[in-house]
Amino acid sequence: MTHRATYFASRFLTGRRSSQPPPLKSSGFTIVELLIVIVIIAILAALVIVAYVNMQQRARDTQRRSDLTNLAKAMQGWSVENNQLPTAIGGGYNNTGAGWVSFGDGGAFYATSITQKLTSAGYRVDKIHDPLVPITTQNGYMHYRCSSARPNTFGFFAKLEVPTSADQAIVDKWLSDGCYNAVIGGTYNMNYVKSYEVPS
Repeated sequence: MTHRATYFASRFLTGRRSSQPPPLKSSGFTIVELLIVIVIIAILAALVIVAYVNMQQRARDTQRRSDLTNLAKAMQGWSVENNQLPTAIGGGYNNTGAGWVSFGDGGAFYATSITQKLTSAGYRVDKIHDPLVPITTQNGYMHYRCSSARPNTFGFFAKLEVPTSADQAIVDKWLSDGCYNAVIGGTYNMNYVKSYEVPS
């Protein structure tokens, strides 16, 4: 028996009269309630996406720091083994051992890459490159000597996505030592350096 039928039957049996039956209760959501739920879901989704992107950026920065550390160790090893400064390894810009690290197109300026030179010397660095930059492009990591006043100090450079205060302190130390600064900020916008020393 339906709600209305039950209502009228009870009124008939009890003899009570009423102009209107009691209102039916709705069990659904109102438009406002649905909109509130949608907004909350959208906010939560945005927070999750932002957190995920930030996590990915930090993971890539960790890889960049690790890459530069491995490159510095390889170059130090080569320098000690050959009793020469890293500039003598060749590769890079005009075969000077400087410039883009992983780029070499056989052309006049970048005949071969620095990583190719190290790899041919037995150091497994041929796969190292910035995680967001194809190995075949003029971008990614760079390598330069500090200065003529400090000929045994060199640095590998990277552009971090989320640099920390510790990263900035490393760059500040490099600059305060009077080292090469053309790639810090500016056109190349490098904001991290892994410096290393080689024997005289």
